[in-house]
Amino acid sequence: MSIELLEFIEESSKPPVLFHGSPYKLDIIVPNQATGLENRANDRLNSVYASDERNYAIMFALNILADKKGVKSWSISWTPDLLEVVIEEGKLDLTTEGYLYRLPSDTFRKVEHFQWVSDVPVKPLECEIIKPTDHLHWIHV
Repeated sequence: MSIELLEFIEESSKPPVLFHGSPYKLDIIVPNQATGLENRANDRLNSVYASDERNYAIMFALNILADKKGVKSWSISWTPDLLEVVIEEGKLDLTTEGYLYRLPSDTFRKVEHFQWVSDVPVKPLECEIIKPTDHLHWIHV
């Protein structure tokens, strides 16, 4: 009985929609092998990644270009009070819009408190254009 209750609680806490940020315009979002921002197993899955935190997903909609050597390296600093994209190598492309997708959550499983993954392709419910100039206050070089 307690196992069923735990499953119910877990399922009921799943939001109806999740957010996925991408610099690319997509009709279907397919699982891809993630390279991860950190060296953690959950950051290196072959999945569609999404978040229940809209602003966290927006950071992935920003197009960070490689430097002259072909290298780009960036990280995220994320707390309830602070949101930063730290670009170590490369630069933010201010001329290219990104995209924030609203996704149905039915095929997703939670891997961290704000990160969800789906192992199957997902058709977005909606797409919002993200202008990089609206988020310059998040960028640190």
